Amino acid sequence: MKIVGTAILVLTLGGIAHAQNTSQVFGRVTDVSGGVMPGVTVTLSSPALLEPRVALTSVTGTYEFPGLGIGIYSVKFELAGFGTQVREGLQLQSGFNAQVNMELQVASLEENVIVTGVTPIVDIRSTTQGTRFNVDELQSFSA
Repeated sequence: MKIVGTAILVLTLGGIAHAQNTSQVFGRVTDVSGGVMPGVTVTLSSPALLEPRVALTSVTGTYEFPGLGIGIYSVKFELAGFGTQVREGLQLQSGFNAQVNMELQVASLEENVIVTGVTPIVDIRSTTQGTRFNVDELQSFSA
């Protein structure tokens, strides 16, 4: 019985030690007036990750990426109508909790103009089409 109890204790302590070695990135997103921003897409990327992690800010404007390994990370904040913000070079060490708060500003208006007019196509390589003028017609143009 003692051996089984000891094995469980060792496994439990091993899980605690692993949890203490991981890092996290968390924070809050607001607008320029300090109002919370729910629904902001927050993307965390790093060579230490197999693929980027994505989260949406909560109704209180908060987000969290737990269980991260050591490495250099980039955090991108995006919401329609607001300018995209990126925080790069965020270096995480073992057990480090990085708070990255962001303030989003309204994006400047951008207008795209698409021209759909049709330009006539001219075949400049073909010599099969043409018009013939006789001498009288040519002389009438010069008069």
